[in-house]
Amino acid sequence: MKPNTRARILAVAVLLGALGVGGARKAGWFESAATPAATTEDAVSAGIYAPMNAARAGDVSRYLAGYTGQMRTALQRSLEESGGAAFARYLQSLDAGVKGMAVSVEISGEREAKARVEYVYQERNDVQVVYLEKESGGWRIARTDGDQSVKAAIPYGTPIR
Repeated sequence: MKPNTRARILAVAVLLGALGVGGARKAGWFESAATPAATTEDAVSAGIYAPMNAARAGDVSRYLAGYTGQMRTALQRSLEESGGAAFARYLQSLDAGVKGMAVSVEISGEREAKARVEYVYQERNDVQVVYLEKESGGWRIARTDGDQSVKAAIPYGTPIR
């Protein structure tokens, strides 16, 4: 066998091996070993971010799906009183000035959690305590404590000098 033929066979074998490993990763064969399972804190945070993302998009049904109990009942009543289009506009207005969010989760038990949510605006930050309950399909917001507004020492977006 010629040296060029050996090099070609070796190059083709390496290329096929790389393609096989790439295909196996894409198919998810290595995910269970390489990707850690989502933590409970991540799942609770997702229960907070999902309604906010739905509000931003004006998606009323997804927004309501993020709530449970009396809070959901009150939101449903508000939707019925104002109508779908007005409620969607209201949801979008909730997110209009938000520059960012910080979520700190505290697990209270298997089915209960509490989170401190800080909404960052241009001139202030609003802090809210959110209580969540675990239901089939994920964590849902059950109630909240009132907002506490804190004036920002340096407005969001101020250039650093």
